[in-house]
Amino acid sequence: MDKIDILPAIRQAEKTSQFLSDITGLPIVAVQAFPELATLEENKSDRSDGDFNYRLALGKSGDSYEVQVAVNLKNDWTPGEWLASTGWQVLHNGREILKRGDYIDCSTDFGKQDLVNPTKIGKYLGQELQAVTGGPNTEVPFMNFEKYTIESLSDQDSYFATIYLALMTHMKERSLPMPPILSKRPEIVEPMSFGDTETVDKILAAAMLFEGSGLDVRCQAHMGHEAEVIRSQAKWEHRKRDPAVDLTESFPDLDAQIIKKGKTSPHPYNILVVENDLDNFGDFTDEVVEGLGNDGRYRGARIIREVNLSACMQLCATGKVDMVLFDWSTPSPEEALMVRGNRNSWFDLVNGDTQAVLELDGDGMQISLPDGRILSKDDLPREAEELDIRSRWAEMIADACRDSKAEPPPHFIVRSRGEMRDLPKIVSQKLGRT
Repeated sequence: MDKIDILPAIRQAEKTSQFLSDITGLPIVAVQAFPELATLEENKSDRSDGDFNYRLALGKSGDSYEVQVAVNLKNDWTPGEWLASTGWQVLHNGREILKRGDYIDCSTDFGKQDLVNPTKIGKYLGQELQAVTGGPNTEVPFMNFEKYTIESLSDQDSYFATIYLALMTHMKERSLPMPPILSKRPEIVEPMSFGDTETVDKILAAAMLFEGSGLDVRCQAHMGHEAEVIRSQAKWEHRKRDPAVDLTESFPDLDAQIIKKGKTSPHPYNILVVENDLDNFGDFTDEVVEGLGNDGRYRGARIIREVNLSACMQLCATGKVDMVLFDWSTPSPEEALMVRGNRNSWFDLVNGDTQAVLELDGDGMQISLPDGRILSKDDLPREAEELDIRSRWAEMIADACRDSKAEPPPHFIVRSRGEMRDLPKIVSQKLGRT
């Protein structure tokens, strides 16, 4: 077997082992890095499933950690289609401190022929090991060991549980010295968010010199790993805002189509299309592409499909989106329940921090809102119309742009299918074209 086939998994295992050794300050005693890959092609005709294991032993006398990760391929519930389930556990001096049971990944499936394909399985194992390991992250909830406990990672904070957090939280509970979480500091977060790489480098260098020098090697190593993540994020933010860098370089997973009909525009526009009808997801985007393509003035324009507000805000904050089109021709009035009004303390006391309470009785469904009002199901469309939710989205997108010192793009909300006939004219007006 060509060794390059399994390199992604082996390289990630080596990287993971060294990282975990660094943050614990313990030497690597033994590593088992998916040995099953080496014999993947043996008995291929009889192979019906796959078990792949990563095991790492770290430690010295009286202080040892063991990490175990198991990835299993089974088709018990999906005949002919193998899905992976992954489980892991962390032990200290032979005692289990945190364990996550098998969870099934439906995003990737394997056919019969893939069970003996070291390239596909090796790549997947490397990605999966990286995911369950976790590590320093500029999104603080994914590394907030200062807040979490081993107990909370087993319960209310289990969404964030990773091998990294298990180790860091356990060391904290053992009263070992802990490194600072640099990503919590406003003086780092602000320049990082704006892609000010020079300022970020200066602050991190000062932190490593004046603060890190007083910490042990284990904490210094953690600060070094987190600093690299922060620098990487700052560089990405810088390139994201750089007019010379194409939007697809910063967001390689964009769901986009290029208009191929008509005369090439001197300025290929980026038009963000926000879907609303999830029962017919993509239809609105297809209509936009067809309509602008038939107009003949938009060849080369990129039509970007999106449905999440946070993604729309992030894309527009780059300053590289020329226009936003919202679909509200098939309204979803239930979104009105997600817009918070004035809070009623008694409502919160009884129902917690909820948006609304649904009740069914002889009069049908009633909706109790935090501000004390009672709505029926038929009231929701009126409520949604008064709130004008997509206009609120546009306002929030504009705020995100201004926060990033970018010009908010023009927008249009399509409220009826009849407006689709005039869409090329509307887009042209919004873009300042004739």
